[in-house]
Order: sequence, then C-alpha cells, then structure tokens
Amino acid sequence: MKIKKKILAWVLMSAFVLNGCGVGQVFDEDGGAVSQPMYQDGDTAYAFRTEGKKYQRYNGSDFEDFYIEGVNIGAGIPNSFPGELGVTEDDYYRWFEEIAAMHANTIRSYTVLMPDFYNAFYRYNENHEDKLYLFQGCWYDEDVVTATGNAYDSYERVEKDLKDLVDIIHGRASIDKLSGHAYGVYTKDISQYVCGWILGIESDQDLVEGTNNANPELHSYDGKYLSCEDVQPYEVFWCEIGDYVLSYEDENYHMQRPVSYSNWATADVFHHPNEPLSKEDAVSLTVEDLKPQESFPAGIFASYHVYPYYPNFMFSEEPYMSYKDENGKIDTYLPYLKQLVDYHSVPVVIAEFGLPTSRGVTHVNPITGWNQGGHTDEVQGNLLVAMFEDIRKAGCAGGMVFTWQDEWFKRTWNTELATDSDYRAYWNDVQTCEQHFGLLEFVSDELENVPVIDGKSDDWSDEDVIYSDKQTKLAMKSDSTYVYLMMERQGANYDRAGNYIYFDINQNTGCNTYDGRSLNRDGDFVLEINGKDNTRLMVEENSDPYMITMAAQDVGTVDLHGHDTDTFHREYLVIDRSLTYPETGVTVPAQLIETGLMRFGSTDEESENYNYLTDFAYDGDVIEFRIPWGLLGFAAPCIKEITTASGETAKVDGMYVGCVIGDEDKGVNKYTWKDWTVARYQERLRKSYYILQDYLGNDK
Repeated sequence: MKIKKKILAWVLMSAFVLNGCGVGQVFDEDGGAVSQPMYQDGDTAYAFRTEGKKYQRYNGSDFEDFYIEGVNIGAGIPNSFPGELGVTEDDYYRWFEEIAAMHANTIRSYTVLMPDFYNAFYRYNENHEDKLYLFQGCWYDEDVVTATGNAYDSYERVEKDLKDLVDIIHGRASIDKLSGHAYGVYTKDISQYVCGWILGIESDQDLVEGTNNANPELHSYDGKYLSCEDVQPYEVFWCEIGDYVLSYEDENYHMQRPVSYSNWATADVFHHPNEPLSKEDAVSLTVEDLKPQESFPAGIFASYHVYPYYPNFMFSEEPYMSYKDENGKIDTYLPYLKQLVDYHSVPVVIAEFGLPTSRGVTHVNPITGWNQGGHTDEVQGNLLVAMFEDIRKAGCAGGMVFTWQDEWFKRTWNTELATDSDYRAYWNDVQTCEQHFGLLEFVSDELENVPVIDGKSDDWSDEDVIYSDKQTKLAMKSDSTYVYLMMERQGANYDRAGNYIYFDINQNTGCNTYDGRSLNRDGDFVLEINGKDNTRLMVEENSDPYMITMAAQDVGTVDLHGHDTDTFHREYLVIDRSLTYPETGVTVPAQLIETGLMRFGSTDEESENYNYLTDFAYDGDVIEFRIPWGLLGFAAPCIKEITTASGETAKVDGMYVGCVIGDEDKGVNKYTWKDWTVARYQERLRKSYYILQDYLGNDK
C-alpha cells in the first residue's frame, strides 16, 4: 500500500463505513483496512465520546452513536488462578475471533493483563475488517483495601497501574515481574481501539464508609480534567484517579477516551425501603457528582453491574415487583434499568449482566425465575437475549455479558466453605454458580470414553465394572467434573422405589441402616432410585458438606425436619438467609433448594430428552448417573480430600460403593482414582453463544 493512499484515507476520509451498532471499518482505495480514525481536537485526539445519554464513535467524518454489545473477559482457565495468568496469546486470539463471530463489538478487561492479551487484541484488529473495541479497567489492591477499609491506602498502587495501563495500550511499557500481577514487555499500540476506562471495583459499605471516615477533610477536587465539589471522600478518590489517568495519557500521548467507574446496584443513589440486608442499601455513589472540565471533551459515562436476582430489592419492592412489559408479563429487571437511565444525564452502560448454567443455585428471583444458577445453556441464552432487550428498551448505551469463559477458581457463598480454596482451579465444581457464567465452557477430557447419560451401557467396558453377579452389574469411572455410575440389572423397574446405591466415603461417619434396611458399611450418601421425578441423593447428617459448613454462616435456623430417614436427610443448598423485609415486616426463614434431587434427561444432544443439566437416565435394565464431586462431599477430588463433620478437610483413599436391591445388599466394592495436578479439558461454546450470535446478528 502506498503511503500517500494511507494519508488519503486518513486526511481526506475518502473511504466508506460499514455501519451496524457502531461496528464499522474504514477502507483505503485498495480495499485494505486502516486503523480506527481519530478526531483531532486541538492537540488532543479521541475516537470515542459521550453525547447526552449516547456513546459515540468517530467514523472519519462525524461522530455516530455506538451501541455497546459486548462481553467481559477474564484471565482464568482451568489449572490456573487469576494471578497465574495462564491464558496464552493464541487462546485470546481464538476467543476474539469467536466473540466477533457472535457479532459483539466490545470486550472488557478488568485490570492489567499479560502482553499476550494485548498482542492478540492488536493482531485480531490488524487482521480483521470488523474491529473489536476494549473497555480497560484497573482494580484496586483488594488485599490492602480489605485490610484497612480505606481506598486511599491503595492509591500509590492504583496510580502505578494506571500509568502502566496507559503505556501498555500505547505499546510502550515494560513491567517487572511481581507475584500475582501481570508483567512483561508491551509493544503493541492498541490505543485507537480502547473505547473507554472503567476504573475500580464494586465498592461495598465497608470500603466506602471506611474511606469516608479515614479522610473526613476531603470533599472536593479541582483537577485539569475532572472536578467535584461537596461530595463524599470516596467520590473524591474516584475523581482523583480518573483525573490522573486522563492527565497522564493526554500529556504524554495527546489522546483521550471516556471514563467511568465500576458501580453496582448495592451503591446506587436510590432508597430501597424493603431491602432486608441493610448493607445493600447503605451507601450511594454516582458519577453525576463528577464534572468534566473543558479540557476533557471525551466525557463521563455511568457503568453498573446489574443482575436480576440480587440484591433482594430487585424483586421485593415496587415499582419492580409488579412491572409488566408490553406483553403483560412481569419483568422486574426493566424498571430498575429505566430508573438508572432516568436519573443520569450521561450514558448508562450495563457493564455486567448474566446468569450461570451451574447445577447449584445461589440466589433466586421468585417472580421471574431469572435465578443465579440452575439454568440450561439454552435457557441461559434466551434470558441473556431478554436482558439485552431490556437494556435497549431502558435507553441504556449498551451492555456487556458476564462473562466470556467459565472460571473454575471462583467461589460462591453457599458452597465456598465446602471446597478447598487452594485446589478450586483444578476441578470443575458444577455446584458453584460463580464458575459457570461463561458462554464458553471447559469440558473435562480425562476419560477416553465419556459416558453419554442416556440409559445405555455402550460407553462402559469391563474395566469399569466394580461389582457383578448373574443379575446385577455396577460400573464406575470419573473425571475432573463428575463421578459416573452405571447399574444394569435384569428385570429392573426404575420407575418405582426399591433400588439403592450407597457410598461410604468418610470412615468416621455414616450409618449402617437406611430406611429399615441394613447396609454392609456405614453409608454417608444413599442414591435412592424412585422414578424420573423422585430419584435423589440422601445424606447422613454428619456427612452433609453444605449444612455442616453453613454452620459458620449466619443463615438462621435451617429446618430439615420431615425429610429424614433414620439419620439421613435430603441434601440442600441454602439460597438465602433468614431475612426480615423492613417495609412489610415479613420475616422469611432461610431458603433452601434440594440440590440432591436428580434431574432425569439425556446428555445426547440429538435426543428428545436432551437436557444440559441431566443427572441420570434409564432405559430398560440400565440406569446411568453423573454425580458432581461436591455433591458427594469432596472439597478437592484432585487430592481425594473431603469435608468432615467438623467442617475441616481430610484425605481419603477412595470410596466404598454398594447397591441394595429390595432388601438385599449386594455387597460393597472400593472405587478409587489417581490424584491429578492438571485437569484435561476441551473448550465448548454453549448453546447460549449461538442464541446470542443469532440475536446480535439480526438486531443491526
């Protein structure tokens, strides 16, 4: 390409733009892609700005509305924790191609990442006509702010990270290695594709009030780019770090981009009189208290994380709980978004929204069923589309799905104490919802022949059999997600009660009777087979990983009465503490969901019974199960570690498994497996990805 033709594309702008929700590409006369054009405003250039409640992108001649349809992306993959930064450049590049193929136009990174991320982002935009744009974030040092409760104690680190980030996106950074932080040499200039800053973390009552109390003299700031007056000290902190990043970039690179801060419903400006947890309505933060100076034409926008199931005010008070959409269906999500947009004078970006496909459930919206967990990947996709639609209807400037990829290292409040934090990244806990928000999942791949749960024995070999007689065969195998089990019995009738499989895992707990039947060993768990709707895992009271660890959480009284058999009871997850709703005065006991109830279906995607969350299937004489490790009390199956009756952990050398047919115990056999230090996996795009791809591809 000749130099003068490049100049022609830049200066005369004799190019054309492919429009569509802000995704556009400028071409030169030879049809080759050129960089994102920049608007020159005196000595300062910028490609993005805010205008009223709209986000805008420069197309080479004018600013046009840019509607944000993106995804959040992290640094986690199986076998690595976030600080280990295990994602490679090729991983990121492949993901960027898949994200763009979904018709998304933006991605968001929460903090400084390794050079591989920026190299892949640069390479993607160099090689593709439709560009991806980046919202770049910067975290506070959470260890520091958690310990002191004062955001200013992290200021020095934040300032360094912001300086590094500016140099990074301009391809001029070299960062020394520091444990838990990104490092390396950054040489790729991606600055033209960075559409905004989203600074900080979700700020709770402790951090906001701690900062306010530690800095009572701070109520205003008059910077070159941002100012504030008569505000709380925490918002002064916001203003200062925003002014710093804008100053450093403009003074050193003569470039700007819009700025915002991570915020969430917990810290909105509205009063929620029926919120049962006072800490979820204790503080208010708003970018409306920050004012851009004339030297900052790129502007400010509001950034919120908004989920439909938490805090509880999202479904417990008006106008949310009775709001109906144009079809007469109650939608508690849309009115809250409208309230946000109505309040703000600047664009509102829903920087996080999503729903997980985990088997376990953590919170529920009892009105809409838009819950935190328990969704198939198809339902996840349909609900994400519904949320995208609400975001658009509310007048937001767009939204970004949380999240691109599953994150095995994550924890959730109602399962975290039943898992070993040092080993979470090495196994896939489908009971933990925070691990499974992704459009991309990581599927365990240790087994040569992973059983399709369809009630057939063709995926099982003689090597898998742990018990066999003339009428009954029991087989087992496992990977880093599930324990698989198959029982084949001549003349079986699985539609009715009478068949049991029991597990003796902890040699110090368990019971040798179940429902009046004697067991050859002290069972910790009993799989009670009783048709498609009533097959469930029962747990002995001293072996229940979730109820034992809930004792350390202030959840109120948990009532398990009425579901006992001898010393066994149904296995539950607590999904909400006992709460009193202040406006109505109603006290609701701790809420439970029976996580041990098995879901009938098939994992064969061609089957009419296909269900992403299938636990078991039977057909004739054969019944198959896949049981999550966590459901059997394993805190870290990769090292054979379980949760004990005291809430501590202990090692075991396997498990003893037996079956009872009618009143006859067929005997017990040991099943064990090799410890692993690396989980093998394959990537799989969930159905939700393809549903979003269709939606985003057709809404242009």
